[in-house]
Amino acid sequence: MSRTIDLNGYRVAITGASSGIGWFLAEELSAAGAWVSVAARSADRLHELCHHLMKSGSRCLAVPTDV
Repeated sequence: MSRTIDLNGYRVAITGASSGIGWFLAEELSAAGAWVSVAARSADRLHELCHHLMKSGSRCLAVPTDV
């Protein structure tokens, strides 16, 4: 059984998004329609992720930070 999630209109903040699970979550949640705000220490990787997501029409905001 296939389930789809519609997150259009939702905003999601993801910490640790520059790699691994955080990167995966950003891809999946933006594919479901959410606007994603991604945070991590690596500004270059965050901007790379946002560029990757925005190529497919998603909205993304990179927030370099150290939590």
